Amino acid sequence: EQLMECVAAAYRAVPQVEDKALHEAQVLVGQFVSEMKKIDESLKVVTVFLDALKNGDTSTKASLLTSKALAETTKHEFEVNPQSAPNAQYEVHPPEFLQNNPNGAHVTSVWTETYEDGQVTYEVVWVLRRETQGWRIAGMAIELIPGQPPSFLNFEDPADMAAKYNEAIAAQEQPAAETAAKPESPSAIQATPIER
Repeated sequence: EQLMECVAAAYRAVPQVEDKALHEAQVLVGQFVSEMKKIDESLKVVTVFLDALKNGDTSTKASLLTSKALAETTKHEFEVNPQSAPNAQYEVHPPEFLQNNPNGAHVTSVWTETYEDGQVTYEVVWVLRRETQGWRIAGMAIELIPGQPPSFLNFEDPADMAAKYNEAIAAQEQPAAETAAKPESPSAIQATPIER
């Protein structure tokens, strides 16, 4: 009789275990779908933004900025990359969502421009924030001074961006000025024979 009660209790527990496992599976699937949607939306914003950069589409670029970045860049008459680059190619990597900020993400892209004398490649980390209208671009991190860590260019603070650009230009001009100020060593001077 006791054995029968145990079997009956186990039999009654099976649907509860199955229901719990089914519920947990549904929750996991829902979380997965939500994560995939976040990834897809953030990648799409960066891809559309890069297409707009490439084609010089000012209105699309502006529409993909955060509301504060749009207000500040408009106020300061600053356009994000004003020149089109139709010869450019790019790759966009999967986003990294910020653990301490569920409304923040970083999306890395590699932007390559081809010229007659070669290629120039930039690695750019786009800083995104989720707003009511979806993911939007707040700024970017890029190497402004060769060999130095990337600088964050905050589109929401054009004055800070301008200061960083000016620092980068000054840092690159300084070595050139130092080189120009050094006298050449006599062994570096090559005489050109005079033809008579």
